[in-house]
Amino acid sequence: MVNQSKKNDERSWRKWREYGSVGNINGRSIGEAYAFFDSDTSESYLKEFMQDLVANSQKGLELTVQEGVSGIRFDEKLAKAIQHPDDYRIMTHDRRMKEPKKEEKPASSLKYSLVTKCPGLSNEDTAKRTGNIIDYIRTLNNDSDFFRCALVYEKNDEYHILG
Repeated sequence: MVNQSKKNDERSWRKWREYGSVGNINGRSIGEAYAFFDSDTSESYLKEFMQDLVANSQKGLELTVQEGVSGIRFDEKLAKAIQHPDDYRIMTHDRRMKEPKKEEKPASSLKYSLVTKCPGLSNEDTAKRTGNIIDYIRTLNNDSDFFRCALVYEKNDEYHILG
């Protein structure tokens, strides 16, 4: 027997529409996004930077940065998506004109990986916030005109890669 008491309760439907059918016990979802990038910055500095961001950000924000991808749990779809070779270079227009040949390498081969989790945000919005973090990390490189990065998030049961 199914509990029909909230079947026509607008508050229940509004909560479902706002947070989606998947969430934690309070109905709030936790957005998740991944970034794979190359950087001249040391892993220890990146971890320190992430700790500072978490300390000064919204409650529940999680940032995990590490060299490589070992130890990160990926579902089968994500593991396949980050193995797909593509050109993840981010360059100025002048630099792109000097190096027009496309580069083909999988996102998983980039030096660092970052997992971001934000309570109350969608995966897409979490990816946008991760992009802001990556923009800052790009400026730390010796050559800030050239950067490799792939942002990955899940939407409608598909992974989207932004390079």
